[in-house]
Amino acid sequence: MIPTQGVNHIALSVSDMKRTLEFYTGVLGLRLLGLFPMHGVPGASHAFLDMGGGRMLSFIQFAAPPEKREGVTHPADPGSPSAVATMHHLALQVPDAAAEAALRDRVKQAGIRVSHPYDHGFCVSIYFKGPDGEQLEVTYPTRPLGAEELDAETFRVLGISAEERAAMTR
Repeated sequence: MIPTQGVNHIALSVSDMKRTLEFYTGVLGLRLLGLFPMHGVPGASHAFLDMGGGRMLSFIQFAAPPEKREGVTHPADPGSPSAVATMHHLALQVPDAAAEAALRDRVKQAGIRVSHPYDHGFCVSIYFKGPDGEQLEVTYPTRPLGAEELDAETFRVLGISAEERAAMTR
């Protein structure tokens, strides 16, 4: 096993850095840690926001990015597909139902359509879109993932043998 220390940051390409920073700092309450020209990329700006625990969310505004295409670069909604190797959604964690409800109210007050809470069994989530149409989730855990999330039928359908499953889950 590679001795990683978790995710350092996730980087998203954005069309308007100012609008993005206003949303993520003003509406979602994240703190801006850095904003500077992207190293080695002429005309690009790079921002880093604090997600807590030493983890960061990063945004890059390129001088001339390609056009976004729903269903390819991002999903239309939480249940819609996106292209392989693209980010489907970003899930931010809050500590509890009260924090999620407060954030849901802030998102609604900003004029953004937000889903009702969905109980997934191990967490409860709300869904909405960010300034560039990126799919966002805010979730809080209700219990750790358990054996019930290691669904035997899903392993079978995907062609993962019992030996492979054992190696993957040890």
